[in-house]
Amino acid sequence: MGYGGREADTEHLGQSHDGGLDGVIRQDALGIERIYVQAKRYATGNNVSAASVREFLGATTAMGASGGVFITTSDFTSEARKFVEKSPKVILMNGIDLGRNMVTYGVGVADSQTIRITDVDENFFDTE
Repeated sequence: MGYGGREADTEHLGQSHDGGLDGVIRQDALGIERIYVQAKRYATGNNVSAASVREFLGATTAMGASGGVFITTSDFTSEARKFVEKSPKVILMNGIDLGRNMVTYGVGVADSQTIRITDVDENFFDTE
């Protein structure tokens, strides 16, 4: 996605007692600008609550984060969406957004079939 440019560095956190943080993207060589990531693999209909998003924001704030991205395979409650309207430091990415980004940026996907569509090149037959 181009996060952090050429100096970007990422780290997987996601351990027990990780404070609700699954990963960090260091956006510069010194690690001053950091984006933290929380990911929840939930079934459709099991939406992430405002409380979970508040906890994530608290964890990112405690770590001195520049921002955070909360990702879920399901969706977020309306209360969670309203909560982040007040916090521009947190981005919510639901399952639909996640799927679109995976395809757009070629992350975790593989082409299974390629279809070639051609048109006649009218300039090829131009004799003038």
